[in-house]
Amino acid sequence: MKVKYLTFLAASLLLLGCDGEKRPSQPDWSQFPKPGEQESAMKPAPCDNKIVAHRFGARECGAPDNSVEGLRYAMSLGVYGAECDAYVTKDNEVIIAHANGVCEVNGRVPYKTNLADIRAAGKLSNGETLPTLDELLDIVMDEKNPTRLVVDIKRIDYPTNNPEPVINCAKRICEIVKEKKAENFVLLLCTGFDNNAMKSAWDYAQQAGLEIAMNTSKPADEMIRLGFNWVNLAATQIGGDAGGSGYVPSITPYLEAGINVSVYNLDKQAGDGNAVYSSKAVKWYQSNYALLKTLCTNYPAWLKEVIQSGSVKYDGISTQEEFDSFASSLVSDPTGSAFADASGVVNLRADVTASSACPLKEFKGIFDGNNHTVTINYDGAASVAGLFGSFQGTVRNVKVAGVMNMTASDSYIFGGIAANADNASFENCVSSLNIHTKGEDASSVSIGGIAGVSSGTTFFTSCGNTGKISYEGAVALTCGGILASNVSDGGRLTFTGCTSSCAIEYSGESTAWNYVGGIIGKPESKTISSNGGQDYRLTLDKCSYSGEFKVLGGGKIRAGMLAAFSKASFQIKDCAASGSLVNENSTKRDFVAAAMIGFIEKNVEGLISGCEFSGKVESCAGSNNYIGGIMGNTADNSIVVCENCKTTSSSFVGSDSIKSIGMIAARLKTAGCTIKDCRVAGSVNNAGTRITITKDNLEDWMFSGSGTKSVEMSGNGFNE
Repeated sequence: MKVKYLTFLAASLLLLGCDGEKRPSQPDWSQFPKPGEQESAMKPAPCDNKIVAHRFGARECGAPDNSVEGLRYAMSLGVYGAECDAYVTKDNEVIIAHANGVCEVNGRVPYKTNLADIRAAGKLSNGETLPTLDELLDIVMDEKNPTRLVVDIKRIDYPTNNPEPVINCAKRICEIVKEKKAENFVLLLCTGFDNNAMKSAWDYAQQAGLEIAMNTSKPADEMIRLGFNWVNLAATQIGGDAGGSGYVPSITPYLEAGINVSVYNLDKQAGDGNAVYSSKAVKWYQSNYALLKTLCTNYPAWLKEVIQSGSVKYDGISTQEEFDSFASSLVSDPTGSAFADASGVVNLRADVTASSACPLKEFKGIFDGNNHTVTINYDGAASVAGLFGSFQGTVRNVKVAGVMNMTASDSYIFGGIAANADNASFENCVSSLNIHTKGEDASSVSIGGIAGVSSGTTFFTSCGNTGKISYEGAVALTCGGILASNVSDGGRLTFTGCTSSCAIEYSGESTAWNYVGGIIGKPESKTISSNGGQDYRLTLDKCSYSGEFKVLGGGKIRAGMLAAFSKASFQIKDCAASGSLVNENSTKRDFVAAAMIGFIEKNVEGLISGCEFSGKVESCAGSNNYIGGIMGNTADNSIVVCENCKTTSSSFVGSDSIKSIGMIAARLKTAGCTIKDCRVAGSVNNAGTRITITKDNLEDWMFSGSGTKSVEMSGNGFNE
């Protein structure tokens, strides 16, 4: 140690001769233990990491910066260092605090104010008195404690650059440390804004036997010229995969010159202007951790786990880079576990763009968007598109936005949040996507604003679509503002409180049936019996459609503002339709449409209750038009009860050419259906005869449909 001490002293004298800068007077070091005597002084407990807790880890633990509470938190983690900010006071004490932008602590300039006056001006937010270095040393100096104080000698640059208080602070810190024989419990950092301040602090530290790093980005050759052997770099300046600006291209020149390298700060999320936090940066520091002397962070518990586990753990997704990493991680881990919290939830904490990653391969778990928006701008011909290619679990509070221009190929499936959903639950999810699809070479096309195709049991709660869906092509389309279809024979669909104002434009020309609904297109569960009203496989409860639905193509279509079709037992209750559904193409083909549900397959049992229609369902002449206000057509042997439903004075149904029309039902094909306690109002165009409904001109066909031959009706009347 004596040889090392003489070498440092000689280097200091050489620097003085070269630069001609005046050194401050040295303390009388003879009154203190000699530099080599720290070998016999108290030592910290062994430490298994290089992590430094920035301002004692206050941001992670919630304690005030530079507080005793924060220090005890850092010590409890067993990290290598606990960083704090130091200033010298007028009465030559060293206060631990972080000054504001005008170099004030509690509204006082430290080097112009006595310690007692600074303390009297205010306490920390937890009620603590501002601590001194002397007091903190009493806490850390414990042979069972592995944590050192990393004391940052702060710059004074307001109103002008003033190195003198910095130099005096360095001097006084060294004196206090020597007085308390605390050399093994202290590391120093010095502001790099002034060469003379750095050199003076370096000299004092060497005389006191303390290690000191310079907070500077000076290149390695200049560090060598100045005689410094330890640099503390801002993470935001280190380039490449380290995630910084590149002002410091690499740490390699420092290492090759024998200069120790420390870095501040590597964090798990945004918030510190000197921090990096992208997944790429975290991985870089994992890989290069062994090269560093120390690594500083605002989240020491998190970083300790990251380094010791060898895997990156995130507190959700807070940046675009983290979202991209999340997308990549799903290839090998469909649960996204590195991004999940203790309860298994992956939280999105920022708006992100998924265009380049669309679709994310597969996700199984819980994804909470926290009302953030995922933007998907896509132009392509993939067979599966959307946020997730496949989804199983729960997704909630997610908004999807953007523009999708797609050319369907093979069997094409699109869903704003999930193309394929298996036993999934969607809660409070909203799409404002503008989706345009051409279906020329595909065998089938399925488009859903929230999900494309579901299987098993699927729930949609308080979901919505405020965007637009347009389609053109010769391939049959299945489409829904929320969901296109369910393909599970025993599947179950439940929509609760879902709303759609989605603008729909169908320009298809397929001669096969097309199924398009403002909420749901084509559920295909084959469970047709409701088991006495106990087993409905499709439920729409308190849902609504208020958009503009246009049929511009000549394809054969079954359409509904809520549901286009049901092949399963169903109930539609307390729903509303105030939008419009209009066929503007006169091609002679079947056009079956209604507000609540367009077509009900044979043998299916259903209940429609408490629903209200106040919009418009209309077709131009030329088509085989079947138009209903509440429901459209039923196939053979369907058993449907429609009760307590109504149409309002603003409602309209009709066409100049009609196969069958009604304000409640279009056509009930065979006996077995019931319409009871329903009320009608509004206007109807029955094959060119336009009628405004009043209580005096009510007829049965206005309820059951002009083409219906047998239906049970009771308690129906005019909606006053």
